[in-house]
Amino acid sequence: MLGRPTALLGSRDGWEGNHWAEEAADLRRGTASGELHAYALAVDTAAEALTAAERAHLRATGEVPARFPAEVERRVAERRRWR
Repeated sequence: MLGRPTALLGSRDGWEGNHWAEEAADLRRGTASGELHAYALAVDTAAEALTAAERAHLRATGEVPARFPAEVERRVAERRRWR
C-alpha cells in the first residue's frame, strides 16, 4: 500500500531531487563567486590607493591600514549600486 501513493504522484527515485539540489548549489556557487569577485576587485582598487609607506608596512607585517577594510566595503557597496 505504501508504494501506491507515490505511484500516483510520479517517480520518486531521487534523480529529480538531486537535479534540483544541484541547480540550487550552482546558484549558491554563482552568488558566492560573484561576491568573491566583487571583493577581489574592491581590494585591488583599494590597494592601488595605498601609499609607499603603507605598502611597506603591509609587506613587513601583513597588516593593512585601519581605513582599508572600510574602503573595501565602500567600494563593494558602490559596485552593487551600479548593478
